[in-house]
Amino acid sequence: MGWRPITLQQKKINLAKERDKDVPQPKLSLETLTKAIDLIASMPNEIPQKEALTKTINEEVSSRSQDKKLIAMLAILLAQKSNVFQVGNRPNATQINEAIVNLAQQELQVIDDDMFGLKGNTAKISNAIKEYSHIIKNKLKDEL
Repeated sequence: MGWRPITLQQKKINLAKERDKDVPQPKLSLETLTKAIDLIASMPNEIPQKEALTKTINEEVSSRSQDKKLIAMLAILLAQKSNVFQVGNRPNATQINEAIVNLAQQELQVIDDDMFGLKGNTAKISNAIKEYSHIIKNKLKDEL
């Protein structure tokens, strides 16, 4: 047969077998096994919690998507109503954002602490317009 090298993993297995050979092994009775199965079966199912989390995430994504559509539609509406909010044949996100900031600061007199998040929305408006421009009928695009 000859000499064959033994791997480190096999050596560990052999040592574990040698170490554990004198340790008495527990014996499972049918009654113990049945109790264990009943205990596992009575544990709460984790799947509904996962489904609820997935549903919440999907609702948030859907809500954000609807918010972007709304932003795009409002930008288009502003561009249709005034040339100030247009650049070429599309809404001007920069002008729209400046108008929002001016409205908040001057006319509504929103305090500085509440202005957080209002000043840097040009990119959000622009992205919403780009993302949802496909839902606008060609006739509306021509009017801009």
